Amino acid sequence: NQTSHRKPLTEEQVIKKYWNGMNQRVKSGIYLKKKIQVVWSFDEFRVWWKERKEIREKIIEAGEVVSIDRIDSDGNYCSENCRIIPNRLNGILGKINQLQGQLKKLYKSAEEMRKWVEC
Repeated sequence: NQTSHRKPLTEEQVIKKYWNGMNQRVKSGIYLKKKIQVVWSFDEFRVWWKERKEIREKIIEAGEVVSIDRIDSDGNYCSENCRIIPNRLNGILGKINQLQGQLKKLYKSAEEMRKWVEC
């Protein structure tokens, strides 16, 4: 039973991996439904990525996986709306956004049915 040891990806390969991931994500599911797009060029993304080397290194040193988070989950992928955070935190924020959406719907339903509550 041999374990294959892969060479670590070069910085350019990592950049392309994240770039391709963003571009794949926007082609389906909720991203497509919300019309979310990647609105920066590959070169702009590369510069943005490299400028965040220190935060990426801290995340990796902490044993976490680097993730690109859209600050406004309804917004596009662009330098003004993206930040680098640990993937676990990105998942938590996604769940919080889902819960906030569910709470808004529940609150709206409760308000519509308020006439049934005696005051």
